[in-house]
Amino acid sequence: MAQALNKCATACCAGFCCMAAAPALGQAVTPESLQGSTIVATVNYEMQRRRDGQDVPGSASVTYRLNIGAGGAFTGSLTRTSGANTSTRQFSGTLGRPYSPGSGGHAVWILSGNTLRLLRTYEIGGKNTTITFGPAGRSCTVRSPFMRETGAGSAIRRDSIRGGTVEITSAKQTSSSCQVTR
Repeated sequence: MAQALNKCATACCAGFCCMAAAPALGQAVTPESLQGSTIVATVNYEMQRRRDGQDVPGSASVTYRLNIGAGGAFTGSLTRTSGANTSTRQFSGTLGRPYSPGSGGHAVWILSGNTLRLLRTYEIGGKNTTITFGPAGRSCTVRSPFMRETGAGSAIRRDSIRGGTVEITSAKQTSSSCQVTR
């Protein structure tokens, strides 16, 4: 990165104009700078779930694939895996505008500074997925903790991959990966 900045400064000193399509180091990421990008973020968990009265421990993962278009419009998919079960759902919307995912609840993707945040509600509880972009929005990291709902008990209730509902009694993020491609 330092070499690129040095080359840019040299070119400007020589009377040439150096412009970049992505934001410079330290600048906020904007919908325009993300236009044409695909963000793929995967989060792995160790979870305790309760389904049909049975406690079910095990690992699970969720992968968000988000394609950013003009004006902050996006299309994407959410793939959840738990054991041998996998479910993928498609979604679309505009950054900053709430929408209702097909699985119930509400969701909104918010871009602010160098973070893209998904706030998601379930039947009980929710999730706060935060994608933090590196310099020029070309790299990212992801955290995605579940949120408990005050006054609604200790479990988070959402739709299950296999149909019906599942209660998440504990979930710990064990690893994650995040990639931005243009």
